[in-house]
Amino acid sequence: MRQINRQIQSVEDMVRLSGIAFEGFLADAFRDAGYAVDATLSSSDYGANFILARDGRKVVVRASQSAGAVGLDAVREAHFAKDYYKADEAWVIALHGFTPQVTSAAQSTGVRLVSGEEIMRMVGGEELTPCRDAEPGMQLEPASSPESDTALFTLAGNELLQYHGRERNVVIPSGLGIKYIESRAFSDPGAYATWPEGFVDPVCDWGRIQSVVVPEGVTTIGHSAFRACTSLRFISLPSTLQHIGACAFESCVSLQKIELPQGIKSIGYDAFACCESLSAVTFPQGEGGVEVERGAFRETGIKSLALRGSYQLGERCFERCYSLASVSIGAGVESLPALAFKLCRSLTDVRLPDTLASIGDGAFTECRALESVEIPNSVTKIGSKAFFECPKLSSIHIPPRVEVIGSEAFGICSMLSDITLSEGVKSIEEGAFFACKRMRKIVLPASVEEVASRAFASCDALADVTIPPSVRTIRPETFERCTALVNVTLSEGLETIEGHAFWKCAKLRRVQLPASVNTVAPHAFEDCVALEEVDSSPDCSGTIHRSAFLGCPLMERDDPIGGLPATAHLVNDARFPSMFDGPSHELRALRFVSEGSRWYSSPPRVDYLIVDRGIEGSNSFSCDQDDVEKAAFWVVLNEGCERGYYAVRGTQSDGTATIFDGYLEPNKDARSSRDPSRFGFLALQGPFAVYLHNCHLIASPTNDGELAAGVVDAYRDKVEPLVEEFEQVEADASGKGRKFEERKLAALDKLHAKIKAANVEFKNEAKHVGLDDAFYVSKYAASYGDEPCPSKKAARTKEAERREKAMAKRRTSSSLSSAVWTLFEWLVTALITVVVFVLGLAVIVMLILL
Repeated sequence: MRQINRQIQSVEDMVRLSGIAFEGFLADAFRDAGYAVDATLSSSDYGANFILARDGRKVVVRASQSAGAVGLDAVREAHFAKDYYKADEAWVIALHGFTPQVTSAAQSTGVRLVSGEEIMRMVGGEELTPCRDAEPGMQLEPASSPESDTALFTLAGNELLQYHGRERNVVIPSGLGIKYIESRAFSDPGAYATWPEGFVDPVCDWGRIQSVVVPEGVTTIGHSAFRACTSLRFISLPSTLQHIGACAFESCVSLQKIELPQGIKSIGYDAFACCESLSAVTFPQGEGGVEVERGAFRETGIKSLALRGSYQLGERCFERCYSLASVSIGAGVESLPALAFKLCRSLTDVRLPDTLASIGDGAFTECRALESVEIPNSVTKIGSKAFFECPKLSSIHIPPRVEVIGSEAFGICSMLSDITLSEGVKSIEEGAFFACKRMRKIVLPASVEEVASRAFASCDALADVTIPPSVRTIRPETFERCTALVNVTLSEGLETIEGHAFWKCAKLRRVQLPASVNTVAPHAFEDCVALEEVDSSPDCSGTIHRSAFLGCPLMERDDPIGGLPATAHLVNDARFPSMFDGPSHELRALRFVSEGSRWYSSPPRVDYLIVDRGIEGSNSFSCDQDDVEKAAFWVVLNEGCERGYYAVRGTQSDGTATIFDGYLEPNKDARSSRDPSRFGFLALQGPFAVYLHNCHLIASPTNDGELAAGVVDAYRDKVEPLVEEFEQVEADASGKGRKFEERKLAALDKLHAKIKAANVEFKNEAKHVGLDDAFYVSKYAASYGDEPCPSKKAARTKEAERREKAMAKRRTSSSLSSAVWTLFEWLVTALITVVVFVLGLAVIVMLILL
């Protein structure tokens, strides 16, 4: 027996010990009784002072040295500590006994109560005897809850409607017979509370709650029951629990761990969302099927996930779990939902079950640490953006049962270099492997029937591609910007190569067209600057557009396609030396006058340009007149055409010869102005020529250029002298004084009226020749015609100046008044201070004299 123990002869001796000495005394006493004692918890962390161990059993001890009876908090904390440390028993030691309420709570929770007398008997060598009515760990019939307990809860039958106490550690007595914890029972009910008749809405601080023990018998925790209980660190869930409602624990930011019971059947949407401290969740064996709804654990601190059994997961269920490093999903899960693990940026280890049939859209989007994943053979579909922007993913094997690889499924996986596609893949959707910059080779299996647009676009290292016979069409932009592409094998069966399919494949040198090809569309191989050889099969009978090879050396040849048989058709729809030769008709206009808008940065408006709206197919137009000032016009795609080619040859305003050429596509041409199928040109001077395919020119609806030019010239001849005179009068500074200014304004008003009348006359004349809008109208109207006359503008200016002066005067007056008032306040304060000081001094003198 230790020395201090010999000095303790009674309970009162224990009371007189210091707190540290008391804990030391108890630790020694338990060691002498044969217990292993962990005395590291001297701060009573998580409600326990000691952890004892003997005969394979673990006991947490909550000790109180108080001279009075302990309260309910001691039982709650001990019960909390038992669950937290996964102990077999929980003891509460109180030197002066327990209140009836504490005894009842201990019976309900299975907490063992130990009195001071029992400690003294233990020191004397006796074994601790159980508290009356209870063996440690025994399930007891709950005593009837006293009024002080039931007053903490609002009940309706077997439903707990609301907790309204102020306890930090809440133990719901099992004696209440509760099966349902209703919506918002432990959170601010706001307008959602349904109170029994005569009950007053309580005033509570739900943010104080740190732990909750839910008794056996409860089957359902309702919607938002513990939502935003920001101090809640621990909750003990009963084995009878089956349903956790939507948002039940949402934003419980201090909650650290959850152990879900074996009988759980459903976890509602956002049930534990935004529980940022929730690092450990124990999921039971889902034998009967467990439904985890949308966002149930999104934005939590979970570090690892292990699911075993039949789970049905909802969208975004683990989205933005930034600490999640490993995921292991066992047999029973059949599908991963959309965005299931999106932005789990620490995720490195993923193990998927053989029962998995589909990986949903965006399931692993932006999992930036994910390096590898083994897709089970049971998977039949990989959804859109399933592994989008996983920059460390280096290899992937697509198993044979996968039929569809969704759009952008592996897009921007910049380290993905090893890709194996098994027989069975039928469809590779748009952008599936877009910007996989390390991928060097791709062999499409014979089962592939559809490769969508941009499927392998911008794969910078891709050098070798084999297209199987099952692929009938290479879609637009499928291999665009594959700058390392050298070898392309096109198999018999390929029928169409669409526009931009191999755009800017700068190292592609040779292409062999199979006999089955019936269309090589415009722009198909555009800007393949190294392409020097294109060979055709002797059996080819398709249509090959010369514009398919815009920007290639082949464009300089008269026979760009080697071995092209007579059965094939080469469409000369692109620029080559003889493009402007052949039949053409001259545009019927004497002069072209157009300037850019001075108020807008958008493409210029056309004053007039005579057009022929009925252009079909391929046509050439020319204007050989030398007096063309600045020709500006629109090239417009013909109605019903998917694509049109244009070329314009002329001289720019700086004197350099140039050719504008390109293609127009409906709703796609980024260079267009107001209409997505139009393109405008400006500042061509002198003679020019236009070559069009499926396009036409448009500017003004008129067909009489000479008449249109005459109207504009007449207007200009009439208005320009008035404008010049207006500007001279406006700049006149030969005199001073009010009378001079009045005469000047009167002269400007007269000129303004004449220009305004000329504008109206010109607009009327222009409508007769189809000039709905003309630059000169806008120019002179905006500057001189439609604005207020100069005298009115001057009057408005004077009025504005007068108002500004008045405002300045008021501001000055206000500032002066404020300064005077401030000085007055200071003087009054100083005077009061002096008076108080003098009076105080007088009182002191009188006291001294007396």
